[in-house]
Amino acid sequence: MSEKYAPEVGGFKKTSQWKTTFRRLCRNRGAVIGMVILFIILMMALFADLLFDYETMVEANNIPERLLAPCWAHPFGTDQFGRDMLARVVHGSRISLAVSASSVTFSLVVGGILGAITNGMPVVFKVGFKPTPSISLPQKTINVAEHTNTVLEIKGRHDPCIVQRAVPVVEGVTAWTVLDMLLTADIAGEV
Repeated sequence: MSEKYAPEVGGFKKTSQWKTTFRRLCRNRGAVIGMVILFIILMMALFADLLFDYETMVEANNIPERLLAPCWAHPFGTDQFGRDMLARVVHGSRISLAVSASSVTFSLVVGGILGAITNGMPVVFKVGFKPTPSISLPQKTINVAEHTNTVLEIKGRHDPCIVQRAVPVVEGVTAWTVLDMLLTADIAGEV
């Protein structure tokens, strides 16, 4: 078999996972629009010094131009000191992007490590419940039968035990969450 052609599997030409993912991404209009917006934001943050002078537009006070409404000269307007808000947002986006990139990197590293050490065993976790306490302080309330304001004061402890209903609720919510994760993975083609 020639190395020039990709092997055919089941009558279909085999393509790489990267190529398939890129094609699916390009077909999704919302993803393409989001990537274009993200690219514009990244470029503005990277070239913020070329677009807006930090000394004159971000730091320096310009009192005659304070509190201007958005216009061509100041698309986001100006603040109470006459500083251009768009320039401040663009320069401030550098910090936001750095924080978001570091948090995503951290979560990917931790998630990768945790995912690598899993072994496919059943999910086991502990849940603790505290009984709902009776409030022994006087509480202002309304007597619906008599349409009057009244004070409710409970003597002693009357803690209802909610544990009997807690176990099926926790099991149901866990099953619901796992099913949602499986369906999301199935839609994404990961299962």
